[in-house]
Amino acid sequence: MGFWQKGLTVLALLLCFALALDPAISLSLGFVFRNSLGAVIENQLAKVRHFLLQIVIVCLGFSIDLNQVFAVGSEGLWLTSLSVLVVVLGGVLLAFRLGLKGKLPQLITYGTAICGGSAIAAVSPLVGATPKDTSSALGVVFLLNALAVFIFPAVGAALNMSNHQFGLWCAVAIHDTSSVIGAAGVFGDEALELATTAKVMRALWILPLILYYSLRKGRNGWGSPPLFIVLFVAALTLASFCSIPPHLKTFTLGTTKSLMSAVLFLMGGSLSLNMLKSLGAKPLVYGVLLWVFIGLASALVIQIMF
Repeated sequence: MGFWQKGLTVLALLLCFALALDPAISLSLGFVFRNSLGAVIENQLAKVRHFLLQIVIVCLGFSIDLNQVFAVGSEGLWLTSLSVLVVVLGGVLLAFRLGLKGKLPQLITYGTAICGGSAIAAVSPLVGATPKDTSSALGVVFLLNALAVFIFPAVGAALNMSNHQFGLWCAVAIHDTSSVIGAAGVFGDEALELATTAKVMRALWILPLILYYSLRKGRNGWGSPPLFIVLFVAALTLASFCSIPPHLKTFTLGTTKSLMSAVLFLMGGSLSLNMLKSLGAKPLVYGVLLWVFIGLASALVIQIMF
């Protein structure tokens, strides 16, 4: 990518941050840049996206009260746990039905059940997945993540979901944290805070999964939780037990939304038309069916019980 292309990319990124653009607009802008100017997302920018997302999650911790976490804990823990188990079992049955074998359906299942691209990246080397399987699984998840930012707010509004219901639904049924935050943020601050908290609970399922495959390969130990999760817990603890000025909380939330806009621009920039064309029909159908299943099932459960 030439100098002027890099300059335009950085300018668009700063624009998304400064204006805190709507998540769908930021995502679409990144996609347009990627497919008109070339490789918008290089390795360095992919790392920037990952780093910014971690900052977003930590910043959200300052706007969440522990009383809310404990309230979410009882419902969010069992709901996210149930969704993970249902998706994994459903994935096994669906892969058998479609005749899909190997590591690819396994990766898509874990990405759908737990935390999208992060789960795929963490599990791929442990299960011995090929680079092609890993890239295909990531492609399916990234595509569905992008669609979620557009689809979920519209469906939530059509179903007349409350902020509470929508936040839980996003946390359970959307793959990556970036899209969870992006979709929930459109609905409202309450939905955003609830979705973030419940999604962190769901993401923690990656730890026993890594432990299981590590032990199978002869490795020991649980491993350490990601630093950003530790900082997220520290931030919400500080916000709950210390008196943080309201204007500071407002500033933090505003900065978080600006950063999230930048993250979604970078996420859109990771989607290329060539990548989407190379996915193959069966893996894409598999990923879509699994996603639609957990989306509809969780929406029904949430509307009945919450």
